[in-house]
Amino acid sequence: MASMLEDLLERAEEQTRLGDRTKATALLRAAVDGATADLQRKPTERTRAVRAVAAYQLATLLLQDSTTAKEGDELVWRLGFRLRLADEALRYDATLRRPPRRAQNAPRVVDQALSAANLRSLAAIFGRDAAYWPAHAGSDGFYSYNVPLDDEGPLGGFLRALRPAANVTGATSGEIWAHSREADGAHQLHYDLDEAALRSTGETRSPLKSSVFYLETIDNDGAPTLVMERRLGDSSTNAAGWLCAPRPNRLLTFDGSLLHCVVPPIPAPADAARRRITVMVGWWGPDVTVGDPARPSPNRPLGAPAWLPAVAFDDEASPTLEATAPHAVARAWRRIKGSVRAFGDLASPDVLHAGRFFLRDAPSEIDDSVMEAAPKPPAAVEFVDLASLVSAPAPAKKKRRR
Repeated sequence: MASMLEDLLERAEEQTRLGDRTKATALLRAAVDGATADLQRKPTERTRAVRAVAAYQLATLLLQDSTTAKEGDELVWRLGFRLRLADEALRYDATLRRPPRRAQNAPRVVDQALSAANLRSLAAIFGRDAAYWPAHAGSDGFYSYNVPLDDEGPLGGFLRALRPAANVTGATSGEIWAHSREADGAHQLHYDLDEAALRSTGETRSPLKSSVFYLETIDNDGAPTLVMERRLGDSSTNAAGWLCAPRPNRLLTFDGSLLHCVVPPIPAPADAARRRITVMVGWWGPDVTVGDPARPSPNRPLGAPAWLPAVAFDDEASPTLEATAPHAVARAWRRIKGSVRAFGDLASPDVLHAGRFFLRDAPSEIDDSVMEAAPKPPAAVEFVDLASLVSAPAPAKKKRRR
């Protein structure tokens, strides 16, 4: 039975990629209902896990439509979550139709950030057919490259060409990495950090600025980037935010300490051959920890990799730049309630919902998961004088009253 349910999940994921929300929703409902019926007959952890995955995916689809959002909230509650991304983020199609709102602390958006020649050079490095992708296929864990701004190679030239649009001062190097995703690709809420420092000393340093450059997009452009006005360790339970829609040759730049993600995409038809390719830059000062050159690691030295083509960038060829504002989100989170008896009855201990779009109780859970990578102090040991325990007289027994 579990294999049949997993087949329903795979078919639902395929329909989501094809942009057919109706069929995907029907398949996920069938998976949840079928798993529930099977658990009543023969409870197994595998079936419970499949049901939790199906319920999570179904809740996400239902929350993207105002007519089914109430049912989606019920599923989120039954999965054991009390907090979820707000409607403005999950139903981003409506939010992006509103005029952008300027604010002093808003992220910076620049269209046509690179000249046509520089854009062609970047596509040769990170485009869908570039050697970068097969060279990094199968790499375990997160990796990125630290490139000094005065580097004479192609990526140093890229950083200098991009810097005017990012409007960054004080940076001495750029941490560069890239993502290539299909139409259904979201990315979990996270902070950009000096990962090596976090793991070695527990320090939480962030880049001066973080940038997302949209190199290629899918047919419907894809899901937007969400930046929250929340930093690691904030005590607030809610935050405002901003949405930036992907557009080719668009650059998004924001405070490097802010929480951000790619929200779950609303299903829409898209050419399966198209990719959503983004190139990220963390703009660092001199205090960044350079990683291990011998293995894939954060902020590792670039060296002279075979995958990097000998292309050139002209940092004097930047087009006329005009910064615009992203779309404001008043509250990034929404609290939900449901029946106490039903809370968590769809959860599975074998399933980790890694997106962080739904939370058990508070955004601080994201901070706690980040700090799990920091070294732990040694456990406190209470000193006990064993000699005193050996020599101490035994306590007198009390006589029982009759």
